[in-house]
Amino acid sequence: MIEEKYLELINGEIDCVNSPSQSKKLQKYLEHNPDAQRFYHDLSVMSEALSHAKVVEPPQNLKKNIVNAIPIDKYAKHERHYAFRHYIDTFLFGNKPRYAYVFSAGVVIGIIVISLMFVFLSNKDFINIPDIYGTLRANFPSNFRIADKFEINEKEIKGDATLSYAEQTILVDLTVKTSQDINIMLGFNENDMNFLEFKKSNNLSNDLTVKPNSIQFSSNGENHYLIALGRKTSNLSPMYLKIYSSAGVLYERTLMNSREEK
Repeated sequence: MIEEKYLELINGEIDCVNSPSQSKKLQKYLEHNPDAQRFYHDLSVMSEALSHAKVVEPPQNLKKNIVNAIPIDKYAKHERHYAFRHYIDTFLFGNKPRYAYVFSAGVVIGIIVISLMFVFLSNKDFINIPDIYGTLRANFPSNFRIADKFEINEKEIKGDATLSYAEQTILVDLTVKTSQDINIMLGFNENDMNFLEFKKSNNLSNDLTVKPNSIQFSSNGENHYLIALGRKTSNLSPMYLKIYSSAGVLYERTLMNSREEK
């Protein structure tokens, strides 16, 4: 359950009206509330989709055609039809029957607009990480393309990573195996990307820290992570992976060469 005050902060963050202190307070809350993280992600995707939606002008005769298509007389006798129309005219529209037809047309047009919106959103590359977690490697989404893939084969740490992208999302699929406490930092260009969601294979705390241009978390043993980033531009700018312990840096690598999506 998401507290009311944080619902207001989430909406404010989507609308870019939160103060720095409010954004920081919300980020701390999101780090420890998976339901709030998913809700914030869903609103972000919806907001991004609506910002690119085009206004569709209905045909001039759409309202007339819809009203004429309503089978008012199909299942009712004349007396019942008259009583129903009289009720609508008198109690809902104050003896102004034309408002009844406008109201009906407005409802139908609203349904059409909502249907078009869902069709538009269905063509986007939104992914719900909990739904694909555990099956990503066997059934990789067809609308994602691999941009970088490599193995980690150091003395103190083993693993592999795959970085892929679609129109609005970047996914980092990371597996790490180590026998000591380590910290993992993933840096990115905040002008091109923003953090969306984080998923891990165990339920242990990973001390996730999210900043505008990076995320950081701890790990021990063998773990599998999925990290989703939102794309602000078409630029696939480099990302930076750094794995370190109290003894120093164990592994570091730059992900993706800078390029424009073709």
